[in-house]
Amino acid sequence: MATTEDPPSAGRQPAPGSLQLVQRLVNTLDVETGRDEVSDPGHLREWLLDAGLIEPGAEIDAAAVTRVTSMREALREILGAHTGADVDAAAEELLQCEMCTLEVKIDAGGVRLVPSGEGIDRAVAAVLTAVAEASLVGTWRRLKVCRAQDCAFAFYDHSKNGSSCWCDMAVCGNRAKARRYRERVRSGAG
Repeated sequence: MATTEDPPSAGRQPAPGSLQLVQRLVNTLDVETGRDEVSDPGHLREWLLDAGLIEPGAEIDAAAVTRVTSMREALREILGAHTGADVDAAAEELLQCEMCTLEVKIDAGGVRLVPSGEGIDRAVAAVLTAVAEASLVGTWRRLKVCRAQDCAFAFYDHSKNGSSCWCDMAVCGNRAKARRYRERVRSGAG
């Protein structure tokens, strides 16, 4: 079973820098088994603490779980577009609304986004800061979710031309090719 630490393809390197946080969050749900690592306040608190996104005394309740899991699924939706899937406008709207948790700071070093607030607000802002930073340096479009709908595992496309669409060609890619072959044979085109 895939977890945030054990992607389907052990050979794939994780996303670079803070973008790895986004990858880890999206992969808290194993779509194939339904196992969700942040499905209740206790598990979400544990995950956020492990990721360094909250202080030990931060308040995490059912509303925080809903907020984080909604953001996670909106991110999954957006990452699907990186492999050619259509994006639900509601996912874009949700993430746009959450952008209010970011502050823009200007100093001698330049302009930067900084997570604002405390607790869950700061955790959400940290994830979105990672997205914004990745967009600026050009790595965002390479974070994708596997095109296999029964997988949807987030992976970073390290390929030279950025054309990977499965988390693991040997597993999800081969299943898709075998499925297409069987369909061609059934239709008489194979």
